[in-house]
Amino acid sequence: MKKLLAICIVFSVLFLLVAVVAADDMGKTTTVNGFVSDSKCGAKGANAGAAACTKKCIEGGASARCCEMIEFQIAGAASSRPFSLR
Repeated sequence: MKKLLAICIVFSVLFLLVAVVAADDMGKTTTVNGFVSDSKCGAKGANAGAAACTKKCIEGGASARCCEMIEFQIAGAASSRPFSLR
């Protein structure tokens, strides 16, 4: 019985430490460069000119999406295209 109690106390302390470490990350912010689009247009609406359309679609019930600009290389040619995070 004492062994079981000792094991429960060890796990309780372990879970408490994990909770404290996880709570420490809650207040931190992350900066993402990209555009906000909607679930209807996706990455096609990831540009500065689509702000009015995105706002209209979100008000119409579509959910917001973050479209981050990613850079990649194909056969030596660099390119940058929007990538929709879902």
